[in-house]
Amino acid sequence: MQRFQNILVGVDLSDADRIVSPELSISSKAAVDQAIWLAKQTGAKLTFYAALLPCLEVGPDFIDVQMQPHLTEVIQSLRADADNALKGLVEVARAAGVEATARHACGTSWIELCRLVVNEGFDLLVVGSHKRHLLGRVMLGSTGDKLLRKCPCPVWVVSPHHCVDVRSVLVATDFTEASDLAVEVAKSVAERLGAQLHVLHAVEYPHMLTYKAINIPAEYLTDYRFQVYREAKREFDDMLARYGLTELVSEDNRHLVSGHASNAILDLADSKNIDLVVMGSVARSGLMGLLMGNTAESVLPKLKCSVLAIKPSGFVCPLKFAEHVVPAIA
Repeated sequence: MQRFQNILVGVDLSDADRIVSPELSISSKAAVDQAIWLAKQTGAKLTFYAALLPCLEVGPDFIDVQMQPHLTEVIQSLRADADNALKGLVEVARAAGVEATARHACGTSWIELCRLVVNEGFDLLVVGSHKRHLLGRVMLGSTGDKLLRKCPCPVWVVSPHHCVDVRSVLVATDFTEASDLAVEVAKSVAERLGAQLHVLHAVEYPHMLTYKAINIPAEYLTDYRFQVYREAKREFDDMLARYGLTELVSEDNRHLVSGHASNAILDLADSKNIDLVVMGSVARSGLMGLLMGNTAESVLPKLKCSVLAIKPSGFVCPLKFAEHVVPAIA
């Protein structure tokens, strides 16, 4: 958890059809609460950031001259409301003993959050999982997908039904590099937060349908499944030993199951009342990490709990940003 010392918190100040609402939405409040709790446990510092709608950047050439004074007044009022809302969050964090500042700027939320991570080296992004409303804003949907694909640091997506006190962590592994990093992070999170750690690998049998289609005898199918499962068990045990989990994770919390990874993660997260699922979110593509893994893509929108998505080492954000410092407002 020492890696998460400089945390960026994406705050959506809008609600329904209001650009700046007097009250945070349920999902934004969940993200703020989780970030403050996490920072308090780890000694991290927080930066609350809100990207106001791009419409606040509308220039004079796009409106009637007579409307310009009114538009200017409205924009100034919205920015003042945003200042006050973010200053309130900073005060709440500081009252909890957490170092915090806040900023806001106009722009598209996921792009501005990626910009800050790239330019200023935040090591964790915490965001809420939003549902679509009248402004068309989505967090775990188009915006969430973009952050999970393109934000270079780990992304903690907080469920509106979250439990601030993380008591159980599930890490899913497929023995790839990104999964190895997820296991390492999950272990660190569980140890630092005093949470119970579950480790999952779903054993899949890629040639089974082909073998059945060409009428391979049943005894050979049984032998094929046995061989694949045995190899998976060997890799699973090796991984546990490599990361010092043999003693840390009880037999009851080691889950080597047959079936599709997506279904296994969803079933286990539900049956074990998991508070946080940790998993690799991006498959290495040979380009700049543009492909979200199939498992992550299918699981993330369906999970009821919070998710911590990890990028593989060497991941590079495909977006390029000029140096641009957004001053703190508190």
